[in-house]
Amino acid sequence: MIVQHSKLDTCLESIGLRRRANNEARAANIRAGYVIDPRHEADMERYVAGEVTLDQLREESLARHRQPQPGARKP
Repeated sequence: MIVQHSKLDTCLESIGLRRRANNEARAANIRAGYVIDPRHEADMERYVAGEVTLDQLREESLARHRQPQPGARKP
């Protein structure tokens, strides 16, 4: 069972658990043929280190993708 907490947790045990979960998810994505974005990797390292929560990363990611990209066509 996955439990999501909104407070940052930087204890070594928690970092180890997050690192293991992140590595397993990355490996599954690579096996499925997905290309891992370097920005996503950097975001996940911040999460593993306990610098941000998954909720914060989700909001950052959504905000980043809401912004118009240079050269993108308007709908």
